[in-house]
Parts: sequence; C-alpha cells; structure tokens
Amino acid sequence: MDAHSFLFVICVNDESLYSRCKNHILKLTVPLSHSVDIMPIYDSESMASSYNKAL
Repeated sequence: MDAHSFLFVICVNDESLYSRCKNHILKLTVPLSHSVDIMPIYDSESMASSYNKAL
C-alpha cells in the first residue's frame, strides 16, 4: 500500500457477505492515480483488533 491507495479493512465472518462487499468496492470509481486494496481479516475478536492487525 502507498500514499495513493485506499485500503478497505474488512472483518469477515460470513463469506457470502464478504464477497458482496468486495464486489461493491471493486465497482467504485477510483482516480487513475489511485488504487484500491482490500484486506480481509478472519477470526477477529473485534473491529478494533482487526484494524490493529491491518496496521
């Protein structure tokens, strides 16, 4: 990841919902100078711990 990317950290506990969420994210209009990264976090204790793992 760099300064020109958007990171989506997603807590996953339902694979079908994650798939739908990821599809919606990938359909976003993003400037050509930027990129989108998706980081799924599985088996997380909480949203806060997921974001800490992403850091």
